[in-house]
Formats: sequence, structure tokens, C-alpha cells
Amino acid sequence: QRLIWMFRTVISRQPNEREQQLLLNSFQAQLIHFRRNPKDAENLLAIGEKRSDGKLNPVELAAYATVASLILNLDEAITKQ
Repeated sequence: QRLIWMFRTVISRQPNEREQQLLLNSFQAQLIHFRRNPKDAENLLAIGEKRSDGKLNPVELAAYATVASLILNLDEAITKQ
């Protein structure tokens, strides 16, 4: 549900089934990567002025952040017509 919400918030429409599957696959791949490389998650979350909430799982948060970046860089997000 979070992935769909992220997409809908940025793109202003519901993702179709193919897009939902791509979001889920991307999230799962990132989750696997950050579970195997927790230092990468730490490094990603250290970027920026605001620190992440210590109560949140850093591996999961990094995976969501990576998918958020993917969504924000879609042509449809950059050029709304």
C-alpha cells in the first residue's frame, strides 16, 4: 500500500498492474540489497540535513527511499501535462 500511495502522490494517478509489480520488484530488490549491506542503508540515510527517525527500520526505510527516488525521476513525475 505504501508503494501505491507514493506513486499516486507523485504521479497523480493510480499505478496500473504492471507498474505496481515493477514498484514491488524494485522495493524487494532494494530490501535484499540493504539487508545484505546494512552499511549502505546507513550511508544512504545519512545524506541530507534531516536525520531519520531512530524508531524506523533503517533497512526498510532505505529501500523505500530508493523507490521514492525512482518514482520522482520518472518522466511522468518531471513533466506533468
